[in-house]
Amino acid sequence: MKSRGILITIILLIIVMIVGADIYTVKSNENTTAVITKITYEGESIQLQWDGAKGKDTYYVFRKVKGEGSYTEIAEISNNTTFTDNDITLNKWHKYIISYKKGCIYYGSDTRQITPKDLEIPELLSIKKIDEKNVEIQWTSKINSTYEILKKGKEKNFVVVAEITATGEKELYRDTNSSKDSIYTVREVMKPGDIQTVYGKYNEVGLKIK
Repeated sequence: MKSRGILITIILLIIVMIVGADIYTVKSNENTTAVITKITYEGESIQLQWDGAKGKDTYYVFRKVKGEGSYTEIAEISNNTTFTDNDITLNKWHKYIISYKKGCIYYGSDTRQITPKDLEIPELLSIKKIDEKNVEIQWTSKINSTYEILKKGKEKNFVVVAEITATGEKELYRDTNSSKDSIYTVREVMKPGDIQTVYGKYNEVGLKIK
């Protein structure tokens, strides 16, 4: 019986060597694996962030896409806990596992997934100056959808200044800290889970008081 068990072990090891260990991802308890903390779709790519496993500095990113077979290893990451996936397919879920390797076995995080979508770019309708510090902007919206208001001044990049849920087909936002250099735009945001966010695109020209 003992010799039979040894034989089975040897056969399994041979299978792993022949087929390739990258298809074997084994879950262990949360204290010894990576934990995916954030997964977002923005700018035509998916970004992953995770908390590393204690004592590990090299990780392997596994991905599975709806309708495209099983998990495959797509990246090896050293001394970092972020990864950007630029090879994506719209409107199909993408599942990810972050693993570390011990021998020929991969020990993986829980699976996390996101479905990248092209959300509709809101139409910027108007901007109205109330006084020296207050302006109102208006855009087309979908009821119960979430929108981020972005703003920039002399700096080059837009930054998020507010997030609201639309209550009608047109939505208003008042900024109480505007300046003559302020430019505004809006994008839709979807949050399908506690760590997943899908960011829509936005009008890069924006609105500015003339």
